[in-house]
Amino acid sequence: MKWPVTSLLGRRPGRARSALTLPGPGGPTLLATTYATNLDRERTVKLWDTATGRARRRRGRRIRLRQWSHIEAMTPVTGAGDTPMIVTAGSRILVWNTATGRRVGRRLGRPGRWWKPGRISVGAVAALQEPGGAILVATLRRYGKGPPVQIWDATAGELLAEHDPGHTGPVNAVIALPPDFVTAGDDGTLRIWHPRTGEVRTTRSTGQPVHALAVGDRGTLFAAGSGGLTALDL
Repeated sequence: MKWPVTSLLGRRPGRARSALTLPGPGGPTLLATTYATNLDRERTVKLWDTATGRARRRRGRRIRLRQWSHIEAMTPVTGAGDTPMIVTAGSRILVWNTATGRRVGRRLGRPGRWWKPGRISVGAVAALQEPGGAILVATLRRYGKGPPVQIWDATAGELLAEHDPGHTGPVNAVIALPPDFVTAGDDGTLRIWHPRTGEVRTTRSTGQPVHALAVGDRGTLFAAGSGGLTALDL
């Protein structure tokens, strides 16, 4: 059976755990997958052209995004325009240009094992590019005390702010909805807030715990939870 109905992407042994799609340079859609060969530790992202089912190449070589640490989450940079970028997050947070395979901005965080101080433990990640060019990355704190959301300025390479959107339970999901971020959690509420000030602009309730968020082509926000899927027009 021919692509795009079904296709085996690559022939080397390994395991793909996470995948996301994003616009490719010049039009074709790209598929990004994390890749592990041993110990269940994904440290490489591979890029695939969905029009052909082949690995994305630059100057004849496959584009691979390699990260020193385990990749716990990845997300596209919303609002990046003609330069599609993705963020990989683990004990480090890195922004990548998918057209060149090179890093954008500076590394965020520092390496370390889970029991050492300073390690970033990411439950979820979202990113957006502001009109001025700054790339803001929101991460959810998985362990430890403090505000549940951290905002990083990937352009400057620093922690910009820590926010508490006001959820009354654990925060499970975050997504970019420029110029804001949206968080949701066990309290069943979706909170839209400004990344730099933390000001909550809008609060919506789904009536059920929310575990994941997605934005549709027309701006509809989808919340997946224990009671099913909820669509919200904002």
